[in-house]
Amino acid sequence: MLCEVVGRPELKEDPRFSTNQDRVANRVALVEILNEAFATRDADEWLVVLQAAGIPSGLINTIKDVFNHPQAQARKLKIEVEHPTAGLLAFPGFPYKLSKTPAEVHRPPPLLGEHTEEVLIGLLGYSSDDVALLRERGVI
Repeated sequence: MLCEVVGRPELKEDPRFSTNQDRVANRVALVEILNEAFATRDADEWLVVLQAAGIPSGLINTIKDVFNHPQAQARKLKIEVEHPTAGLLAFPGFPYKLSKTPAEVHRPPPLLGEHTEEVLIGLLGYSSDDVALLRERGVI
């Protein structure tokens, strides 16, 4: 079906693409052929043609497209966080929205080693001497 839709019906008979194993083995050639075919129209046109033919398809969004999509904006799926060295960072937001316990970002991504002692001493029960020894040995 795709062969006809992209204007390359002869591909159905091409032994390089007869089975999935053949298509994988000849992937470079197949990708080149399909790229040439898909370059003849823009993505929106192909989407209409592919969907009309019953071929599952959809656009692949860039990160900018994702954040600018009306649904993403309505759901506030972009979070911006001020980072101490990188400035303002944009992240995908939380996909779930809980009215009584909304998800929050409490701090930016850590700097390298910023929470090492907090984790080792506070969470894992290492002593200050243990941490000093790990540092001395180059483990952390």
